[in-house]
Formats: sequence, C-alpha cells, structure tokens
Amino acid sequence: MFINNPFKSNNCLLLLTILASSFLFSACGEHDDDDDDFVASAIVTAKSKPSIIDTGDRTQVNIYTSQVHNNGILLKVRFEKALQFVPNTSYIVVKDQNMKEKITPLFNDEDKKYTYLVFFLSPSQFGQDNDGKVVFELKGIKSQKNNTVEVDPDVDDPSIPNDQEFDVKKPEFSPDSVSYVTIR
Repeated sequence: MFINNPFKSNNCLLLLTILASSFLFSACGEHDDDDDDFVASAIVTAKSKPSIIDTGDRTQVNIYTSQVHNNGILLKVRFEKALQFVPNTSYIVVKDQNMKEKITPLFNDEDKKYTYLVFFLSPSQFGQDNDGKVVFELKGIKSQKNNTVEVDPDVDDPSIPNDQEFDVKKPEFSPDSVSYVTIR
C-alpha cells in the first residue's frame, strides 16, 4: 500500500520556490558594463622593505599604484612619528620601465601623532598603462613596534588649487592600504 508523505511534497515545493527565487533575484544584481570602468581615485598597495629596522636605519616604502583617475590624485601617506621622511628620496617608477621620475611631496605636515606626506600625481606620470609605483624612504628615529605606513588616494579636484586641497587639521584620511615597520 502506498502512503503519501506530506513532508516530501512540502520539501519539493519549498525547493522549487527557493530555486525560482534565486533565479529571479540573481537578475536584480545585473549592472551596466560601463560601471566596470569606474575607479574612484586609484588602486594602491603599500609595502615597506625591510619591515624591521634599527634606530637610524631606513626602510624603503613602495606604493604600487594603478588605474589613476583622469583628474589625477592626491596620494596621501600617513605614518607614526617614530618614522621620519628622508628628503630627496621620492620618485615614480613606471611599470616595466627603468626610468625614475623624481617627485616631491607638496605637503610634509604633522599633527600630534602622525606625519602626512601628500603627493599630487597625474595619470600620465604612470605611463601608457597607468601603472607603476611611488617610492620613498623613511628613517627610524625612535624604537617602536608595528609603526603603520598608511596610504589614502583621493581624486584631485581641478577647481581647488593643490596647495589648498589638504589640511593636516582635517586630513580626511581613510587608508586603502597599510604597511608595518618595527624599529628596534
């Protein structure tokens, strides 16, 4: 004798409802292909080598940068006061090229806890592929573990003079990438 199991038919109905819903809602997430080209400012990754140094020694910071916005960017770098920027060490290297272009931060300011470097960079400085790295050196001046070197790229606003686009009292800083340096 065949006994009808009400739970089997309910499970089958539930499964069909879930499958139909997933197909329906998956179409809601579709977007225009034009959105794939949008980049807010740039893609950045910070690395410091060596990551452990003695007081008085230097570390080289490499900020791998790509897809720089057409307006250019303010490349804001923030690090703790146990580190100090070494002047005349900053440059750009375009990916797959041996050329170095010297650059200088427009701002090298401090607040109570951090030092801020701000570079104004155009996409043309990163070559035809809009890909390269910003390099500079920091010197360890005080023994301290896990000092952060943080990077926050912002779109350059052409309607505001560059010397007015950054204020150390209101740095509007939200890091996209962080590197760590320990000073012994």
